[in-house]
Amino acid sequence: MVNQALVHADAWHDLLKRARAAARGDKKAAGGPDVLVAALAEHMAAPIRATLTCTLGDVGVLIGLTIIEDRVLMVVDPIAAADDELTVAPDVQLIFAHTSDMWANLASALPPIYALRAPATHLRNAAPDVLHLTAEQRDTMLDREEATLQVFVEAWEDNHTLVHWGHWWTVVDDHLYGVTAVGGHLIIKAWQPGAVASIFQQTIAAATSIIAPSSLDTEFAGMGIADEDLAGLCDADLVGAGVDGTRI
Repeated sequence: MVNQALVHADAWHDLLKRARAAARGDKKAAGGPDVLVAALAEHMAAPIRATLTCTLGDVGVLIGLTIIEDRVLMVVDPIAAADDELTVAPDVQLIFAHTSDMWANLASALPPIYALRAPATHLRNAAPDVLHLTAEQRDTMLDREEATLQVFVEAWEDNHTLVHWGHWWTVVDDHLYGVTAVGGHLIIKAWQPGAVASIFQQTIAAATSIIAPSSLDTEFAGMGIADEDLAGLCDADLVGAGVDGTRI
């Protein structure tokens, strides 16, 4: 079951303020019991986090993803390029999902490019082809870049150790490539569609395998947010505060 809510700018700032208060145990500042505030407060202590930045020409999307046990929260911000700088839209989309359907929901938030969105089941060949390019050939190729996706995942191995992974993807002429910086040089590998999903899921699995149980030791961790509670967001007072709720 997946729940979504479109939160307008003023309401989003208020929700974050209340969630931070709830996370530190300030019930008065949190404004009393509220399922969305509780869900946000819980995810502020998430031991696994990911940030995905995807651009398609002058527009794109910024996705912040957190995982608590089998519960996933995605905060989706549209972005645009203006004067060589990326600007983030003030409104956000919240997507609450389970790890079992995480990629399907994450892919739906990415630009409609098959090479990026394809599920891991579409991966025909797990081994990429390394392109042997001169610097000039590489630059010429990247000048034709249609879309980019940068993925950063981090996990708390214990209360003091943060482990992270990074991946850089590019789409050129409808083909998917992975880019890796090694010793100041860029290594480009050609991948089949489905590689983004496969490697992302493998990375999340690796992050899940290392997190310490103590990283979940917070007031909200493990409490769970019921699907029926999240689905009721559109009937709550939040609608008047600028939150539009939908369920799919």
